[in-house]
Amino acid sequence: MPRTDFNSLQAFILVARERSFTRAAAQLGVSQSALSHAMRALEARLEVRLLARTTRGVAPTEAGERLYAELAPHYEGIEAGLAALDAARGRPAGTIRITAHDHAAGTVLWPRLSKALAAYPEVKVEINIEYGMIDIGPPVLPEPAPGFAGVRAGAGGAAARLSCKAERQPRS
Repeated sequence: MPRTDFNSLQAFILVARERSFTRAAAQLGVSQSALSHAMRALEARLEVRLLARTTRGVAPTEAGERLYAELAPHYEGIEAGLAALDAARGRPAGTIRITAHDHAAGTVLWPRLSKALAAYPEVKVEINIEYGMIDIGPPVLPEPAPGFAGVRAGAGGAAARLSCKAERQPRS
């Protein structure tokens, strides 16, 4: 098999599991005929008969059973991974790092974060207590994009760039 056709393998797994071209075709959203032709092409490519077809149904051959037993757990793992990914989509997750003074952390951050963290257990918060000046800007400040005006802001070692869209106002 020079080039692996994963769609055909997935279709074979469904046919072998369902033991029906009709049910497998419905799950894949294709016609029975197209699925049957895809299975014949897979068998020709592998040079082995995978499915025994009768007028009453379809069943995997001995070689088909071996292939199904080898492939099915991997495809089920892929499906489970995709389902988990789909369930996590749109839900906040990850680590948030906040540097703050201890008074702000205790009186402002924790009261609000404790409610949010209960609702979103996939979010982790790291609060670093600092008492000095903190440089939150990038070490090298990029130039503003064309059409934007930039101003350096900050004192001492701290610097940040504030940008805003520069638009001409009509004179009245």
